Amino acid sequence: MRRMVQYCMNEADCRRSQVLNYFGEKFDAKDCHKTCDNCRTATGGVLEDVREIAKDAVLLVESIQHDKGVTMLHAIDVFRGSQSAKVKRGARGEG
Repeated sequence: MRRMVQYCMNEADCRRSQVLNYFGEKFDAKDCHKTCDNCRTATGGVLEDVREIAKDAVLLVESIQHDKGVTMLHAIDVFRGSQSAKVKRGARGEG
């Protein structure tokens, strides 16, 4: 399911290349000739330095990796600063 969501959200890579890669085949995106939605509307992307954000994410995962019941989604909520009741309870050590 996760891979399907990633496929749907990917707005940069050639769709044909993605699908064929899933089945173990190689396809050069240049050969698509803008026949897929992503190649037709290529935006070029934005170059951004996210090293500090990545370091913070790794530190968060390391700090909670031994807590039972912590899921990836919960870790993402914590990292994003969610104000949900579950995150608040965890921050105070309750529950």
